[in-house]
Amino acid sequence: MRSLQWTFFLIFFGAVALAQVFIPFSFWQSSGLSLSPNGIIYMLAGDSRTFTASGATGTYTWGNSVAASADGSNVVPNGSTMDYTARLTSYQTDVVSVTSGPYSTSATVVTYDPLNINPSTVTMMINGTQSFTASGGCLNGTNCVGGSRVFSLTGVGSVVSSTGFYTAPATSGTAFVTVSDSIGNTATATVNVVSSLTIVPTSLKIAVFSTNTFTAIAGAPAYTYSVVSGTGSIVAGTGVYTAPSAIGSAIVRVTDTVPNTSNSSVTIIRPVDIKVGQYFACALYNEGSVKCWGTNANGQLGLGSTATIGDATTEVGGANQFVDLGTGRTASSIAVGLYHACALLNNSTIKCWGQGTYGQLGQGNTNTIGDAGNEMGDNLASISLGTGRTATAVYAFGYTTCAKLDNGDLKCWGRNTSGMLGQGDSLNRGDGPNEMGDNLVAINLGTGRTASKVDGGLDFACAMLDNGTVKCWGNNQRGQLGKDNSTHLGDNANEMGDNLTAVNIGSGRTATDIASGYQFTCVKRDNNTEICWGRNGDGQCGVGRSVGQEQDIGDTSGEMAGLTSISFSTGFGTLSKIWAFGASACSQDTANVMKCWGRNQEGELMYGNTTQRDEPHTALHNFGTGLVISRMSGSYYTICALFTNDRIKCWGRATNGSAVASGIFLNGTSTNNLGDASPSEVGDNLPYVNH
Repeated sequence: MRSLQWTFFLIFFGAVALAQVFIPFSFWQSSGLSLSPNGIIYMLAGDSRTFTASGATGTYTWGNSVAASADGSNVVPNGSTMDYTARLTSYQTDVVSVTSGPYSTSATVVTYDPLNINPSTVTMMINGTQSFTASGGCLNGTNCVGGSRVFSLTGVGSVVSSTGFYTAPATSGTAFVTVSDSIGNTATATVNVVSSLTIVPTSLKIAVFSTNTFTAIAGAPAYTYSVVSGTGSIVAGTGVYTAPSAIGSAIVRVTDTVPNTSNSSVTIIRPVDIKVGQYFACALYNEGSVKCWGTNANGQLGLGSTATIGDATTEVGGANQFVDLGTGRTASSIAVGLYHACALLNNSTIKCWGQGTYGQLGQGNTNTIGDAGNEMGDNLASISLGTGRTATAVYAFGYTTCAKLDNGDLKCWGRNTSGMLGQGDSLNRGDGPNEMGDNLVAINLGTGRTASKVDGGLDFACAMLDNGTVKCWGNNQRGQLGKDNSTHLGDNANEMGDNLTAVNIGSGRTATDIASGYQFTCVKRDNNTEICWGRNGDGQCGVGRSVGQEQDIGDTSGEMAGLTSISFSTGFGTLSKIWAFGASACSQDTANVMKCWGRNQEGELMYGNTTQRDEPHTALHNFGTGLVISRMSGSYYTICALFTNDRIKCWGRATNGSAVASGIFLNGTSTNNLGDASPSEVGDNLPYVNH
């Protein structure tokens, strides 16, 4: 056994010795050569990478099958590594090789273009479709050609994997469509799915010259605005539309980047009347719409809230809403009191809103109406005027409302503290049940007499009658009834009807127009002269102020008979129109020259100062180049005018008795009085109302 083991050892040791004689030593270091990367290498055309050789011994010799000059492929040997630049031509091959001694190995490089998806970004509408296409990449088959790409989806919608046909969902959102090639390259497109493009508002009524900002909802920004038919102008990038100078219609369009479009129909209207209450105003338009602005604590703007309108830029022009008068209802005339407003409608009924404390809204209660939702429109009942009775005119002043009926009767309701309702008592009407309709007795103006026009102030009323006489009743504290005393009339029995004598407006004279302020009244007489009586502390009667404490006219015996007509002095011709406000008045001649007088602490006379005028000023008013007043209305502090060019200006006090802007100027920013500074606030410098 031992001899056998020795025999095996000698044989093995001899074999090893022979191997050392016939096999080089390098064989023991490495028996081969390797290349990294190896096999088939996919590279973007013109891209670069480094190849690394290992194993074997000696010098590494690098090469490639395509000449360097062929189309840009190149090798830069660096010992065991080589920097390689792929061919510039896609879908071609090149063989990269390395040799060391008796060993050699290689790798095949296949070039391809980048994988792309088209479109790479898209915005589309809900339920829309889009075909995505792909190019480049490396596909199965010879030299990356001949295979297929696969589409996949992350996010909303769906995509066909083989074709790239995408379908958007019914709701907006974001999706990512990805295409993949055979070697794992990907390209992704972003899809923004948007709701239908809508322009707001989709329809608009707007006054001539006024502005409105249109906005776009959904769609694909950025937006471009245009006027595609009709009149007016718009800023393409902001949507600010300015109405033209004449009534008509227009189509405003917004276009997004898809492009989608959305249209708004615009109706251009014009104001035909303006009425001013205490820090608020209402305008009537040619087609019967009504819009109000200013303070709103009592819902007097009729918008279902108590928010002031006109003291912010977002509330002016087309942003200010119209009063909802009810289905199919339009207004033929309007009237306002201190804190309430009324409209005579196209069916000869009357609706009122705002403060109802004294029953002035005629609803049989003292509720405020218009300060909360669901109180206007069809929910606001017309005032009951009596069985079969309709209205032909509506008047409002102070806390009172009056209607002239189809049979010529005059009915009034609201506050009656001093008998201004002409009922022979001091009980309010309209603030409780069973006080309106047939239960509301018409005012007795005298045998056979009817009212042709009615006006009033704080707790008194005056009527110009069908025979040209004037009768006044109610509070007479300042002689405003023109009776040469200060006794109230209408609050006791036997004071109305034939017992109520006409105001002495001059021997043989008749009245052709009447206008009342808070505690005074003016009449235009048949000889084109004007007289005023009542409170005169601010010179509102236009004939100066007497010496001492006595400043009122009509409260002392003999004053009416001795009352002289107002002298308009230089530059004023034949009297044409008269207006009375809180404590000031204005008149216009047939050549449209204006003269104003009375209170001016806030610039309400619009002379560019705060100087009170006891008589018409010698200076002529400057409302603006070429402007002619057609309508005026005012309160104690503020006056507004509608001009013949269908535009409105307001001036006087800007705040509602505090630091808060009243909004009556409807300019969105001003809290300063207007009309009290010259020349910056008069003439052409006095801005128009953006209503």
